[in-house]
Amino acid sequence: GLVAVLIHLPTLQNEFVYDDFPAVVENPIVNGESPDTSWTEVFTSHYWGKRPGFENVNMWRPLTTLTFVFNARVFGMEPASFHALNLVLHGLVTAFVVFLFQAWFGKIGVSAVAGALFAVMPVHVEAVASVANRTELLAAVFYLAGLTAWIRARQLGDRVKFYCLSLMCLALGLLAKEHCITLPCAVLVYELYRRLGNLKIEYRRPPTWVLSSLIGVIAFYFWARGVAFSSAFDWQVPLADNPLANENLSTRILTAGSLFFRYLQLLIVPVQLSADYSAHAIPLV
Repeated sequence: GLVAVLIHLPTLQNEFVYDDFPAVVENPIVNGESPDTSWTEVFTSHYWGKRPGFENVNMWRPLTTLTFVFNARVFGMEPASFHALNLVLHGLVTAFVVFLFQAWFGKIGVSAVAGALFAVMPVHVEAVASVANRTELLAAVFYLAGLTAWIRARQLGDRVKFYCLSLMCLALGLLAKEHCITLPCAVLVYELYRRLGNLKIEYRRPPTWVLSSLIGVIAFYFWARGVAFSSAFDWQVPLADNPLANENLSTRILTAGSLFFRYLQLLIVPVQLSADYSAHAIPLV
């Protein structure tokens, strides 16, 4: 974790850029410019605050916005404090990568190599250097912690406290960024590994109450979104921000599928990094 922080220390000198402005600088919930605005409105407002043209982009990430409010109330609106918290979160993410590999494989050498590689991957600067991308860091912390807790629960004979910790991480992760909804998929991968990868142990499926609780947390998340927004799933994304918005289904699927190879390329050969991927930064297929 310390290595990851040291590598990204220069980001402390950065100013606010791109999406930092609508999500942080110009967001009245964060900057406190509107005396009638309460921090509790974080849970009924979308991530982009009052960004023109994004009134109907119902992106609900209240936990991330709440951390912006914390920064602003405690340290003011100076960019350095926002970047410093991003650094701390990135250090935590790297530490949880080590914890996850250690819990899964039980080999210190493998865990150390995984953590070291994760810490120095240049592509991570896209998440760390931008304040608005804190949503990625927070989600990663809870995603990795939740999966690690699930693994520990299974290894220790279905310990309830670790299951509860995993469920809590899922809930908090969803409040940080919506893609944490895939955490149960990662759990499924581990369960398949546990069942097929080690034939020497007798496989027992997780308790029913835990599986039901996973579904319950996700259902509650969707319910909360519906309470926050009257049109929670009626997204109207500006074309300039996402060219796929008005394309046909085949173009959406093919373009989205091609991103897997794009991400793989950025991990292995991190060239042509971009501070922003809106408009036509990624060509349609």
